[in-house]
Amino acid sequence: MTQAKRQFEAKEVKKYLVSLLLLTLQTPPTQGGNEFQNYQERFADPLVNMIEEDSALLDHFNAERSSSIALEDLKPSLTHPDIEPATPSNSQATTRFTKEQTRFGTDQPTFLIPTSTNTQRRPAGESAIYRFSTKATKGWQGNICLSLASSLPGATLSKTSILPGEPFSLTVPTHKGMQWGKYIFTVTASADNGAMVEQQSANLELLPSDLQYLRGSNGNWLPITDNSPDGVQSIIYISEQRLAFGVKVLAKIAHPWRADLQLTLTSPSGTVHKLVNNGDAFVSQQYQNNYTEAFSHEPTQGNWTLTIVDLAAGDTGTLQGWHLKIDSYSPSASEQANAKPDTLLNMPK
Repeated sequence: MTQAKRQFEAKEVKKYLVSLLLLTLQTPPTQGGNEFQNYQERFADPLVNMIEEDSALLDHFNAERSSSIALEDLKPSLTHPDIEPATPSNSQATTRFTKEQTRFGTDQPTFLIPTSTNTQRRPAGESAIYRFSTKATKGWQGNICLSLASSLPGATLSKTSILPGEPFSLTVPTHKGMQWGKYIFTVTASADNGAMVEQQSANLELLPSDLQYLRGSNGNWLPITDNSPDGVQSIIYISEQRLAFGVKVLAKIAHPWRADLQLTLTSPSGTVHKLVNNGDAFVSQQYQNNYTEAFSHEPTQGNWTLTIVDLAAGDTGTLQGWHLKIDSYSPSASEQANAKPDTLLNMPK
């Protein structure tokens, strides 16, 4: 066999092996496998999956009282129109941390004070604890002095002086009479007589002390009338007599052209809030909104109405069920929502 022929056959074998490898990687799990069947059963109904997954996250929040919930997914923002936030926006903290990350990537010796969770949500009366680490690069060594700018009284750092690699924590105690809202705490680390300064922010969202989650579902399928200004309506009745703090809607809608759709939610008090306009905020057939403050402090008891309007002719669809979740508090705690606290210190105007 000539050398040229050997080289040709070797190339052909290599091509065959590469093709076989690619085919193996692209082959999905077989439907006969238990793993595939479990996956298929778990995710057979997107609405059920969505509700179960979100409920698990909320149960985790109830158990752990931790801001690691992503309702980031879910990413909820429970704010109050009647309460002016007492702190700078979270975007400032994000910008600052981005700058720190950029500096950490330079060739200059430096240090950072990152925290694993810089945003937490706690019911009034519980303490929030933020854990920080210290990272140094390029062999930087030295003593780091820590200080705290706090928007709530009683917040303390576990240490005032650290070395690279040492952890420390920020503890923020709260009591049930504190005003709900968002607060910010800024940790400043300085070294080399102030020549090096780094900052990290921690955010706290204070929730009602008796926060409860109310949930309701309507799984009835409804055809969505094509190009009708009246649309279709589906109702969920909430029996509990409480006040709304944050409201969230999850819905499953089959429609070939979701840009035609407009969704609104009407509270028992008659407040109408537009959830979707021109089909935005959809992921596949699922619609999921972040918490809205549009119904804050309204009574929860009564009919909550989801209205779906098809704004253009030519396509029809179906509402295949929806789910309503309300963060609520008792009417006896309503004064806490609007009262001006006399315990807050150094609050920006």
